This record gives sequence, C-alpha cells and structure tokens, in this order.
Amino acid sequence: MNSSLKTKSNTKNKESDETSRSSFFGIGKFSVTSGVRYSLIIGDDGAILTYIEGDTVKSRNFIASASPDNLAEFESVLSKNIAAPLFLIIDSMDQSFIQQSLPPISPIGVNKLIKRRLERNLGKDVIKGYVLLEREKTGRRDWNFLMVSLEKSPQLSVWLDFIESINNRLAGVYLLSVEAENIIKTIDAGMGLTRKKSIKGGKPQEFSKWKFFITNNKVGGFRQVVLRDGRIIFTRLGQSIGDETPEVVAGNIEQEMSSTIEYMKRLSFNPQDGLDIYIIASAGINAVIDTSKMQVKNVYKFTPFEAAGFLGIKGAAKPTDQFGDVVLSAAIACNRKHRLTLDVPQAVKVNNLYNIMVYQRVIATLSVLALLGYGGMQGVGAWQKYLVIEDLIHKKTVQQKKLDDLTAEINKGGIDVKKINETVSLYQQIISENTTALPLLGAVRAAIIPSVSIREITWGLNSNATPANPAPAAAASSGDKDDNVSLVLRFPEVASTDEEFSAIARKVLKDVRAAFPDYKAVYTKLPEVLSKKNEGGKIGFELEGGPVKIGKEQLEATLLLSKGSKPLPPSGPPVAGQPPSTDELIGLSKEAGK
Repeated sequence: MNSSLKTKSNTKNKESDETSRSSFFGIGKFSVTSGVRYSLIIGDDGAILTYIEGDTVKSRNFIASASPDNLAEFESVLSKNIAAPLFLIIDSMDQSFIQQSLPPISPIGVNKLIKRRLERNLGKDVIKGYVLLEREKTGRRDWNFLMVSLEKSPQLSVWLDFIESINNRLAGVYLLSVEAENIIKTIDAGMGLTRKKSIKGGKPQEFSKWKFFITNNKVGGFRQVVLRDGRIIFTRLGQSIGDETPEVVAGNIEQEMSSTIEYMKRLSFNPQDGLDIYIIASAGINAVIDTSKMQVKNVYKFTPFEAAGFLGIKGAAKPTDQFGDVVLSAAIACNRKHRLTLDVPQAVKVNNLYNIMVYQRVIATLSVLALLGYGGMQGVGAWQKYLVIEDLIHKKTVQQKKLDDLTAEINKGGIDVKKINETVSLYQQIISENTTALPLLGAVRAAIIPSVSIREITWGLNSNATPANPAPAAAASSGDKDDNVSLVLRFPEVASTDEEFSAIARKVLKDVRAAFPDYKAVYTKLPEVLSKKNEGGKIGFELEGGPVKIGKEQLEATLLLSKGSKPLPPSGPPVAGQPPSTDELIGLSKEAGK
C-alpha cells in the first residue's frame, strides 16, 4: 500500500497539495554510524530502550517508571552486549533555554567565554550546555547563543545512577528538542527541499524562515520545537490528556499549535516570512488535524513509519505505530553529528572507566613489544632513573632553602605562630556557633527550578527563650523559634499567561513543600491578574475565558516559608464565605481534589 505525504499551503488561493511519498521516501542524507548501540529515551511518562545494529532497530522495550523491577529488565537487555555504547536522549519538561549574547570578539575565544558564563550563571553541579546561534548581521555583530540547562530532578537522578551502575559506556546525553534541528534538516533533504526551492510541483518558491516541529511521543507527550533560520529558539512540551481518540488528540494538538504560534509573535514572528509545520503522529490523527485557520505556508504530516523512511532508519516503526519516540531516538543515536552534548558528571565517570579499560589493553600490547627489546634498553632505563633522582635532589634543595628563608623571616619579625593558630581556631568556633540562614537558603535555591530566579530574600529568626550561647544543633531545632523566609521570585518570560504562570507556580510550591516538610510554605503575593480572573472581573484579552496575558513587569510572586507560630495567609481548598486562597488562585487545590 502506497502511503502519502500531505502538504497544505495557506496561500491566496488556499491550495492543498498531496505529493506521493514514494517519490521521496528513503533519499534523506542522514549520516548513519556503523556498529551497534543502544538508545534510551526518557520522559515524564516512561522510557524506551532500543537496540540498533547499523541503521536497523533490532529490539525496543518500554517501561512506565524507573522501579527496581523495571530497571532490572533494562539492565538484562543491556548486559547482552556490554560493548555497545548507550545514547541517552531526554524528552522531559524540566528544560530551560535562555538566549544571551556576547560582544563582537574573535571566533577563537567565543566558546571559552560562553563556558565561563555557564559556570558563573548555572554552577558546576547543573546539567548544562549551550547552542551557538547565528551572529548578528547588522550593528555590532554580537554573538548570540542559547544557555541550555536541565533540572536534576529525583526521577532523572535515578536514571543517572542506573547508567553509572551498568557496564555499557555512556556515549552522550542529548535533548530531543535541540537535536530536532538535524531531524528537520534530514527530512527536508529527503523531500527535496533546498534553501530556495520546495517540493510544490517542482516550482521554485521562497524558503520559509520559520519551522514548527511537533511530535506525539509516548514517554513525553506533545514535543514542540520552533526554528528560525534553521536554529532552535523555543520549545514546549504538552502533556497527553489520556484520551487516545484521534479526534480528541488532534484537537489537543491544534490547541497546542495555536498557543505556540501566538507566543511566536512575541519572538518577532511575521507570517509573511513563511511558516512550515512538521507533524509526526498516527495516520488517524493526521487525517483529522485542521490547520486551515493557521497562518502557515506548508504543513507536512508523517506517520512514524514514514518519518523512519526519510531518516533512513529501518525497523523502527510499523505502518500502524502511533508514537515517534523510537524513530527519533534511534535517528539521534545513529547520527554522526549532534547539535549539543550535555555535560553530565556520571558520563565523565563512565567514560573514564571505559578509557581505563582501553588503556589497559593498549598497555598490555605495548608490554609484549617492550619485553622483546628489554635487554637492549636496560642501560637507557638506568640512565633515566639517574636523571629522575638528580631532579628530585635538586627540587629538595630548592624547597629546603625556601623553608629556611621563611623560618628566618618569622624569627626576625617575632611572630608567635602558636598564638595565631589559637586565635584562628577560636574565631572558627565562634562563627560555627552563630545561627545562620545560609544552609536554609542554599536548600531553598536547590528546591526551586533553575528557570525561576530569586530576586529578593528576607530572613527573620525570633526566639522567646533562647540561651545566651546555644549549641548549633539546639538553635536549629528549637521549637520556640519563628524561622521565616520571604522570597520574591522572578518567573521566566515563558510564563506570560495566567495558565503558564500558574503551572510553574504550582510546581515551585509543590517542590518547596516536599523539600521542607517542617515548614509552612504559601504564596503571599501573586500577579493581580490571577485574583481578578478568579473574581470574574473584566480583563482585556483576546478570547473570552482563554489564557490571560501577564505583563513582563508582573511576572513575580512572593513565597513565604514559616516555621513557628506566626499566622500565615490562607491556603488549601476554598472555604465558603471567604476569599480564595493563593493555592486556589494557582489551581493547586483543584489538583488536590483530583
């Protein structure tokens, strides 16, 4: 049966073209590596482990959670070929993308400066990387780049610990959203699209500046990636709604696409520049998706089986498959070039162990060769040892002279070294006995997702009956103290509607409450838009009852952590006759009710 690739173009004549898939199938220029490998794609709703030989998928296994039994099943699959490297692809929600720029410096020093800024802004323990974008063509010609960070959630930590425990080498950690650049480029090549031409009847037409990629994945949901001039500038992940009816799923995809296109307008999107949409979903969903109301130039719809043909991956999908996880993860694992490889400490450890094994084999081979010439090299070896001994004696003489000079300087100045050491020890003891908020604030920062910044901190500690010099442990656990921390949080620009703001606010509040069970955590101040919408007040927005835009200057909330008897604002489910709590304003009480 000959499947087809449907393309739609919203031109003045509202033309709709259907191009035969058989004329393009399999001509993608994906550079596939030889050998065997495993690809593991993980998301918020599970994980899929795929075994690949060359460009052919031999097996695939799905688990819904990283339970001990499920991990044991994956470990059994991986143990069948411990020489095969593992490619880890992540498609979770906790991803942060921040665009920044550097002044016009030499290309040689750009990467070094970007890495330095990553360490300064994100820290050493954060999973991070960067994507270099195109340089400005006018003005100062600044360098533009995306800072990419991944929250090390408890779920991800379990997977990283699992990878560290297996014998397979970790080849790299990649983000599906970032690697979508290569996916779209390969699909374009498979369809015969060039920079100045499209497949529409073979007639030359302008190449669209904007590309919108959306795929229905089993482990993540609806992954959306927006490219401008072939470079990623924005990504979103929509959660699956649970109903697998094609009409319901298609409607959900249409809603996600419309919301994303509205947000793209804030990123200087102009429909006149052209927008192409790429959709990977089942045949039933593709048949009912309606994009006629969207200002797009071309719409390309693929089943996972068709996408595998354009990417040159065999056995990754069947004609009836609904999800694109296996196809995309296998394509990323097989590609020779990747857009971004994240820095993960576990990857360094595993690769170091692998390199040690390689070095041991090389050393063993060289040792055999060295034994053959050992007799003739004894004299050379003795001479080298003599030179090493001479060098050590010289270094010892130099260090001894420095020590003698330092001792003479101390004696000449009359410095009492013992008294200085005692003073330092006393100072350290006094400092350790003072109550400090630094451990608490450090834990708070670790509990809040990186994309939300802390703009202001107010800390107070009141005690009704505290000894003059309490022990540190007693001061930290005293039941008579009111330990209050007020945080003014700055939300990212992606939270620019009441729904997106509330979603992030709920996650932050739940993470903080989970990290501090002994504290009471509640929002004391939220954007005025949330309370007005709850009251049914009239606010100017485009669609009645839809998302309400929040001004950039109002993307802030105040979070209070309290441990003691100080009264807090109401939280939890609504109470009749009383104003809504902040939990209700952000929709947290509704989630609890479910």
